[in-house]
Amino acid sequence: MTNTANGNDEAAQGLPADYAKNDALQKETGDEHKQLASRVGNWKVTTKYAAAFGGMEEIGTCTMKLIMNGKFLMSEGQTPMMGTPITTLGIFGFDTLSKEYSVTNFNSMYTGTYPMTGKLRKDGIIEYHGIMKDAMSPAGRTYRAEEKYINENKFEVVVFDGTDDKEFHVMTMTYDRAKSK
Repeated sequence: MTNTANGNDEAAQGLPADYAKNDALQKETGDEHKQLASRVGNWKVTTKYAAAFGGMEEIGTCTMKLIMNGKFLMSEGQTPMMGTPITTLGIFGFDTLSKEYSVTNFNSMYTGTYPMTGKLRKDGIIEYHGIMKDAMSPAGRTYRAEEKYINENKFEVVVFDGTDDKEFHVMTMTYDRAKSK
């Protein structure tokens, strides 16, 4: 592979011999990206909180679209969070090099970001893990989510939090594809 900026061979520049192969691998998309693309559209999001959080159910919406030449899926939504209306933003992807899914979530209530990476389990569920930093644990604590594909019009995300090596259920979000009008 030649650097077109100055015509020098990459090996002569001290780059690893497999640099071009690595670069090409990271540019490829695969079945995982097709699965992400299948979520493009409008969704109704039903959030059911665990009993420890009041057990309430709230309804929101989100719109998902592909960004960055189809390599990432962006979700923008409006939903209540325990009664307070918020705006949400999520960026989903799949890294062809690490073979990991990724998601970073943002919302209008908090200043923090919530990144997670995950792997596809044998049972078909994507299990994400991340570190959450907040006032309860400024150094961070682990949390995880399980994403379950139900069909092309429905999927579910179950969120777990943890403190002192004890995990507890926080909420289940069910995504139903919105019906066309």
